[in-house]
Amino acid sequence: IFVGNLPYHFQKPNLEELFGKFGPLVNINVGFDKRTGQSKGYAFVEFENKADADAAFNE
Repeated sequence: IFVGNLPYHFQKPNLEELFGKFGPLVNINVGFDKRTGQSKGYAFVEFENKADADAAFNE
């Protein structure tokens, strides 16, 4: 799932807390600026099961 408009201070643990309640996560990839190391305000969240991803998307 693509997640946009995230606060720039959000990191992987914040997203694990938010999305982990829907089901097991496979991967979280937060977009970072390579030069500054600051978050770009988006991430990709991957679930083990499509049904869990659908539930998170629909919330």
